[in-house]
Formats: sequence, C-alpha cells, structure tokens
Amino acid sequence: MSTVDRLRARFAASDPANDARIPTDTEEKVQELVARLQSAPDARPPLRRRPALLAALTVGAAAVCAGAVVIPGMVGGGDGDKRQPEVVDAHVQVAYPLDTERDWVSYGDHVAVVHVENGSEKIGAVPEDVKNKGEGHLDRTGRIVVDEVLYNRDGAPSLPDAFTAHLGGVWWDKDSGQQEFNLKGTSRIEAGHKYIAVLVKDEDTDQYELATYGGVLPFDGGAVGVGEVEGTTRSSISATATVGEMDQKLKGKSSTDVKQVLKAADLYPAAAANPELPAGKRHEEVIKAGDQ
Repeated sequence: MSTVDRLRARFAASDPANDARIPTDTEEKVQELVARLQSAPDARPPLRRRPALLAALTVGAAAVCAGAVVIPGMVGGGDGDKRQPEVVDAHVQVAYPLDTERDWVSYGDHVAVVHVENGSEKIGAVPEDVKNKGEGHLDRTGRIVVDEVLYNRDGAPSLPDAFTAHLGGVWWDKDSGQQEFNLKGTSRIEAGHKYIAVLVKDEDTDQYELATYGGVLPFDGGAVGVGEVEGTTRSSISATATVGEMDQKLKGKSSTDVKQVLKAADLYPAAAANPELPAGKRHEEVIKAGDQ
C-alpha cells in the first residue's frame, strides 16, 4: 500500500472533499470526529501537523496533494448565516516535512523556478456527488512551466519542461455557485507569478505535483518572498509575513543563492540510501533510522 493510500485509509472519514465546510453549530461534532480518528485502534500518531485553511488540493477522493491530507478543524471568522469555506481552520497531515533545506533535498525530487502557463488553468465541472450534496470542492489544474532547475535529487525521475498539476482553491455551493478561497500561509499558484517549488512525483498518479505545504515560495522579480501568497500579491519583502521556515530563511535571496543553499545541504543518510522510494516512504526510512 502506498503512503498516500495509507493516509487516505486512515483519514477517509474526515475527507474534506466529502464535507469541507462545517457550520459553526457543528463545531463540537467535528472535534469529536477528529478525536475518534486519532484514537482509533489502527491510527498512528501523525508525523507532523501544520495549521492551514481547509484546502481544495484534491487528488482522488481524499484531498491529497504531494503527500498531504487535510483534517477538518473548527470554523472561525464567519458570520453565523454566511458559510465561507475560506475561514475553516484545519490541520494538514503530511507524509514528510519540508521545513529545512535538508528536508527539501531529501524528500523533493526536484526544486525549480516555475510559473503557470497563461490560459492553461482549468476548473472542472461540478461532480454529481457535489451537486447532490449542494456543495464541495472543484478540481483546478494548470500547466506548470519549469523556468530554471535549482536541484535534482540523485535517482529521481526526470523532470519534464512542463506538466499539468493540481492547484486547488475552488469551492462550489448551490446558493453562491463557484468561489475562490485561499490557503492560510500558502500560495494558490496563479498565472502571472513565479514560484520556487519543491516538485514531487506522485506515486499514485505518476505525475509531478507541487509540494504546496512548505515547499512553494513566492518568487516574483527574482527574489524569494515577493509575489503571490494566499491569492494576494506582495509587492515587497515583508520582515514579518512568511509562508514557512524556508521562506524565512531564504527571504530576499535569488535563484542562484537558493541553488547554493540546496547544493550545500546533505540528505538524511536513510533518504540517500533509498533513492528509488517515493518521498513518504523515504521519510519513513529516515524515521526508522532515527535520522530525524
């Protein structure tokens, strides 16, 4: 069973693609559901959790993208009568961390400067199950163009010049129709902007995806920290606003600087010893070896 399959099986009951928006008056029920999932006999402790807005990064049935599953949390910031998915808090169950340059080179297949090809963004039709429920996520994809490769992991599958990836961030309901919403602390990945991205080949679909949680940094104008975050554009580098530990470390740096940082980083020994394994399984080997 693949890492993604294990994550899907473990958290299928909390699949946000099935019930992503949680009214305020059911908050306690959601918390009880999460508690039951975490205390189930076959549940394992999460490898890492990160706060995020409920994501629409849907791959297959369980809102999984580059090894991550979103677990619904409490609703906040809405007006009692308004149901706004963009204010739903959640935790992200990740199959591997991307907090340091060592994480990036150990679990990423490649790191590159990328952009979304103009006119390539597509939003899927409303699925029948979503229509029946009256609300749900819509599939959003775009063609990712590789502008500059900054790192290639030894043993990684070759990286194409361009590929189609899941982008997420679209919601539909029967009353309001199609709506955009943003992920807290992450980029939506939109045309007209550049990003430095960790790229990981999905073991289920055999397609490259962007490791959105901790592995995508805004990069407009050739500087880390400038560009699109949460659907808005940063025109200058902020001293306080960050999208993760690597954004903080690399803020203001050029692609050449980032390339040097990654070149100097050492893989975890267990990751280096298992280059043929997908990212999540390499992380499992790292944990077993006590390297992290």
